Amino acid sequence: MVFLFAGIFEWDQMRQDFQREAQIDFDDRSKEITLAVKNKLNSYVYMLYGLEGLFNASDEVRRSEFSAYIKALDSDKHFPGLSIISFVRRVPARDADAFNQRIGTEFPMPGIFPADLKEDYYPIDYVYPESDINLRTVGYDISSDLNRRFAMEKAMNANEAVMTGQIPVKPDNEPGVVIISPVYQKNAPVEDPSLRRGAVLGYVQAVLHTQDFFSAVASEYDLKDIDLAVSDITRNGGSNEPETLFHFNNDQFADGKLRASAAGNSALTSVISIDMAGRTWSFIFFTPIAATQFSYQKTISAMVLLGSGLISLLVLILLYSLLASRQEALSLAREIENRYEALFKSSADAIMILEPPLWKFTGGNLATLKLFNVKDEKEFISLSPWDVSPKKQPDGSLSEPRARSMMEKAIKEGSNSFEWIHKKYKGDDFPAEVLLTKMRYGGKWMLQATVRDISRKKKIEAIKQDHAKELNRSKKELEVKVSELERWRKVMVGRELEMVELKKKIKQLSGLNK
Repeated sequence: MVFLFAGIFEWDQMRQDFQREAQIDFDDRSKEITLAVKNKLNSYVYMLYGLEGLFNASDEVRRSEFSAYIKALDSDKHFPGLSIISFVRRVPARDADAFNQRIGTEFPMPGIFPADLKEDYYPIDYVYPESDINLRTVGYDISSDLNRRFAMEKAMNANEAVMTGQIPVKPDNEPGVVIISPVYQKNAPVEDPSLRRGAVLGYVQAVLHTQDFFSAVASEYDLKDIDLAVSDITRNGGSNEPETLFHFNNDQFADGKLRASAAGNSALTSVISIDMAGRTWSFIFFTPIAATQFSYQKTISAMVLLGSGLISLLVLILLYSLLASRQEALSLAREIENRYEALFKSSADAIMILEPPLWKFTGGNLATLKLFNVKDEKEFISLSPWDVSPKKQPDGSLSEPRARSMMEKAIKEGSNSFEWIHKKYKGDDFPAEVLLTKMRYGGKWMLQATVRDISRKKKIEAIKQDHAKELNRSKKELEVKVSELERWRKVMVGRELEMVELKKKIKQLSGLNK
């Protein structure tokens, strides 16, 4: 019986190990989904920053130019849940009649509404797409909505995009959120916060239907075995109750909170919060433990019911075998880890580790510190890839979103190699070859990055190109000279032939004279 109880105890330990491993995998999946949501929201923010750049680069952006810019982004494909994008123009009270007259000639609109008396109005001027229902919002003063007015003030003070809480959004009053970013007059000084208000040209805003947005995420990541509740837990004063944004497979949730009956050993849960555009969203993931968990319990029950000394002995033998295998596996894992650590530290290549979801460096070897001109590893792990990159890459793309997309591709496909422009920490830029490799370490998925400075290679390639150009130029010059020589040769041969003919004629004339 001692053997039997010892076997049952060990099997229970294995069951707990399985549950811990299942929780780790579930946490990783939850983080992946949460990061995907944050990246999608970031794409809306960067789209608004692009629109801000369009206005800053132009003396005046026409309605057609506004629509053409957004249409080129293929918003239906790349921005799920997007209802409407609009430009909100700041209209001082003295200019309200002129604004109303202008939009009245373009659309059958009554003008600015609601028409309360105020110093400045902020009516919607341009919309995309220009559907009938969206055009009904032209002239709507968004500052009449307390939530949007609060977001506008916060966006102007911070000089960055800010998101509202969930509100009924026009034109259909469906639940949604609005991301708002300020637009300033061209060349206006906006570094000083005290000067920004007078320099505001207006705002650009993107309206998202939360149900459509999260449904697209759920479809992309196949959440059929997961219950998910998303809540806005931002503390802005007033009520501190979380605001439910989305439920999926929500049998286990009530008012955005996990039911008490759903918690415990029979379920896996993961709670993650993200900060995005001035809001804090909480994600609660729930799923029953995989069927493999219950297969362990059935095996234990069967062993208890049998209760024979022979089975106990077999369990003991199996137990010793499992323990021996586990010890061998742990020993092999330690040996592999030690070999990897030695290779990591001694490698002449710059090798570094990045960990999601923030994608900060979590380690780097000596070659890495030398490559980026960083004094020690403590300073290095305070950085992210875009901290050791210029603001933009040669193709004009911003380094941070481009780097995030490269790392997401490596996580999805297992690896990703590409050329990149890095820079020394507080130093000069240099071209590099980057290899990102997905790896699992300490129960977590990470990326190992190998970076090689290819400045010398690029210089050699440039020299080769210059030599090739010079050789091609010399070849063309030689062809011209050969052609010229051939022309003169033909001229000389022609003259020789003429002299021969002339001599023949002279000889004939001499014979006739005799």
